[in-house]
Amino acid sequence: MCVTNNHRVFLSIGSNLGARRGNLKQALTLLQGTKLVVKRSSSLYETEPVGMRDQREFMNLVCEFACRLEPEQLLECCQRVESQMGRRRTHRNGPRIIDIDIVFFGRKVIELDHLKVPHPRRLDRRFVLLPLTEIAPGFVDPVTGKKVSQMLEQCQDLSWVRRIEED
Repeated sequence: MCVTNNHRVFLSIGSNLGARRGNLKQALTLLQGTKLVVKRSSSLYETEPVGMRDQREFMNLVCEFACRLEPEQLLECCQRVESQMGRRRTHRNGPRIIDIDIVFFGRKVIELDHLKVPHPRRLDRRFVLLPLTEIAPGFVDPVTGKKVSQMLEQCQDLSWVRRIEED
C-alpha cells in the first residue's frame, strides 16, 4: 500500500550513555528518509533523569517530521533505529544510548496495547514540553485541547532542563 499523506509528527529523542550529542545526531540521520523528513528541530537540552535518578543527565531534543508512514509503521521505524544503535531495554527509566518517543502523530489519538499517542506522559515531562514549545508553541494537543505552551506553563514536573548553547 502506498501512503501519500504527510502527517505532522513530533518525536522526542534522548540519550544519556556514551557520546550523547553524537547519538542524537546519528538517530536523526537514521530516521530520515523518503518517508520521514525533519521539518524543525529544537535546541539541545541537558535534563535531569526522571524516575531513576541515579544516572547520568540526559541530552534531549524534539523534532517535527513530515511523515509518510502510518502510526504503527513509525513505531517500528523508531524501535528499529533504537535497536540499530544498540539500545537494550533493561530497566524502566534507566540509562539508554537512545530513546525515541512519539509525542504526537498529527491530531490522531491512538489507544493500542503497544502504542499510545499522544504520549501518555507528555504532560508530566518538562524535558519534552520545553523543547516542543520552542518549535511548536501553538500546536494543540488533541486530548486536552491545550496549546503546547499552555501545557508547559501548567506542567508540575520540577526537574531541571537546561538549553545547551551550540559550539
